[in-house]
Amino acid sequence: MTSISTHVDTARDHVEDAVREAGPALKWLARLGFVAKGFVYVTVGVLAVQAAMGNGGSTTDQRGALRTILHQPFGRTMLIIGGTGLVGFAVWRLIQSLLDPEHEHGTKPKELLRRAGRFVSGIAYGGLGVAAWQMVLRGESGDSGRAQDWTGSLLAHPAGEWILMVIGAIVVAVGAWHIYRAWKVKLGDKLQLDRWGAKMRTWIIRFGRAGYAARGIIFCIIGVFLILAARHHDPSEAKGVGQALQYAAGMSYGWLMLAAIAIGLIAYGVFQWVEARYRRIEVC
Repeated sequence: MTSISTHVDTARDHVEDAVREAGPALKWLARLGFVAKGFVYVTVGVLAVQAAMGNGGSTTDQRGALRTILHQPFGRTMLIIGGTGLVGFAVWRLIQSLLDPEHEHGTKPKELLRRAGRFVSGIAYGGLGVAAWQMVLRGESGDSGRAQDWTGSLLAHPAGEWILMVIGAIVVAVGAWHIYRAWKVKLGDKLQLDRWGAKMRTWIIRFGRAGYAARGIIFCIIGVFLILAARHHDPSEAKGVGQALQYAAGMSYGWLMLAAIAIGLIAYGVFQWVEARYRRIEVC
């Protein structure tokens, strides 16, 4: 047992040394990742606002936003930069999860859950970065049924319903945490905003709160429908981001709900740009 522990510590030391040497490049990539995230969420939000106002937009998810960017002037170049940034952001998230360079997540159960959240975030944004590169190399790809596809695969397993129900509950919990964070958490603690006046700092934080609230609502909708898909053993009930926005649009005064969420997503994207410039980033 002692030998295994020694090997683990040695491997960790080697990883930390490698991360320390690559620190400046990783910080730069993490900031580029914030920029890419900002463009993705602003694109999703703008398209949803246009849909709410009947101006030809559409409700879509992050991959749909990447496809929209691909069709813009210099779209391939933008996706190359964005895909690189998203992969860099994913690496930074994984470093946060595994090495805890900012010393904010210890080993208590609650803190381990947060580190697990960082890990999942890293995997998700890594996948988004890979999708961006695939679009550059192979062209546009259709992913409209992705939520239903993986849900159907999961439900085909004996314990799939229970696993999917747990996943749905976790997604709802993540959404609730985002809404709580929008209301209570001090979002500016890691931002170096001293150069800005008090009024501008207040507005920056408001943009962040609006963004987290919008993401929280979307996560809650997605999580609830995953639970329903599990209960009814029906993968067609599962929804991704774009379909969650469509559901919001179908509610009473749905255009108003959709517009509010969309504006929140735009605000979140803008907040990501602020983080790209002013966030304190540690890698080791």
